[in-house]
Amino acid sequence: KARQLTNYRRMPVNGRKEYFIGNLIGGQSRRLAFLVDFPAHEVDEVRNFTCTASWLDAETAIEEQHVAEHFEIAFVPASRFDKRKRDKEVAQAIADLWMARQGYDAMMLNERGQFSDAVASIDSDDLVFNQMVEDLPQADAIRSTRQRLRSASASRWDGMSKKEAMTLARKRMRQKPDFRSNKRSAEWSDYTQK
Repeated sequence: KARQLTNYRRMPVNGRKEYFIGNLIGGQSRRLAFLVDFPAHEVDEVRNFTCTASWLDAETAIEEQHVAEHFEIAFVPASRFDKRKRDKEVAQAIADLWMARQGYDAMMLNERGQFSDAVASIDSDDLVFNQMVEDLPQADAIRSTRQRLRSASASRWDGMSKKEAMTLARKRMRQKPDFRSNKRSAEWSDYTQK
């Protein structure tokens, strides 16, 4: 089972799902992120995956270009997984995207007046989410933000704070930078890359 954490339009085509990430110009980049639930593994296993990207030629907008990326995911039994050796930057990036996705979904449900569904959308993965962030340096701040979002989504929420939260959630899902903390004009650009 896979869920898109980023927020791009998708459409089923010939048994596959195609994601539309829009037009890219001037060296821009886009990322797609998915949260995938795999069954527990009792023995080591490596699985191969392939992702294909297609786009129209920039000069003619007629000729289609393709690239395929192949990668592996190594699975180990839970009893052998050493949490101290995991890449905490990757875990932080996943937590940011995951929380942005849940926050956006909760706010959309809140917008429709479905307050209990909004809270349930945040609570649904609470145990797994907390296990993932428990040893991160920002774990307390992440949990606090998540709790504030849960509280705000539980009842009618209007105004600028909600509008700003929705905008930030959309930006986070697309991994766009938040320039509110850096006011230097040189940093304000739609083409900034990490």
